[in-house]
Amino acid sequence: MGPECSKHCNLCDQDIKPQGWTTHQKACKMKAAKRQQDQVVVDVICEEKVLDSSSRLDKSQSVIHIPVPAEMQNHTEFLDVDFGHEDPVIGPGPSALNELEVEAAVPTFNQDDIKIEYHPSSGIEAKVYSFDSFEHCTSEFLVPPPDSQPWCPFKSWLIFEIAEIMLEVGFNNQQSDWFIKLCHHCAVGKEKFIFKNHKDIHNMWEAASHCIMKFMKEVISIPFAGDEELWEYDVHY
Repeated sequence: MGPECSKHCNLCDQDIKPQGWTTHQKACKMKAAKRQQDQVVVDVICEEKVLDSSSRLDKSQSVIHIPVPAEMQNHTEFLDVDFGHEDPVIGPGPSALNELEVEAAVPTFNQDDIKIEYHPSSGIEAKVYSFDSFEHCTSEFLVPPPDSQPWCPFKSWLIFEIAEIMLEVGFNNQQSDWFIKLCHHCAVGKEKFIFKNHKDIHNMWEAASHCIMKFMKEVISIPFAGDEELWEYDVHY
């Protein structure tokens, strides 16, 4: 079979593989509808800001119906905004407030304003900066608090060190079980572990080498047919 032909998405101007086309198309339509809805809200707010204060307080003009695209009609977060009725949760609408309260309740933004929203867990309120006053600054260097038990989730520092050594050496399962068994043998106090460093181990192996028979060396000479010279070979046994 030949290579699969990609499909071109007109909404995001990208080439999409056939196996992901359906999912991508749905996501692109939702994003496009969301952008359209946001633009409608922005246009409505701009129109409301230029209205006369008396017309803004008029109940007949207080209900704003925002058209919802067909793709977004199943999403309940896009609702009509009613400024003329009292909400049991947020209280009375702007029609029950005076003009100064309405001006304070409706935030005003200028062109090219920059709004910074922080993560909800940070507890920091959103801030708005004008384009001229906005500037970045170096964040404060936060020193992490000291960790009194950096070996967690291991039970103790000793257990972590033993596991780290086994990992660095590359023990297989059989060697790991054997090494752990030796650690338990020393932990119960049956025998004392007398080695202090690598020199102790080296000296012990040197001492053990004198307890075994050393290799013997002999030279064997072999004459070859038609050759007067002898070939000598060292044999160790």
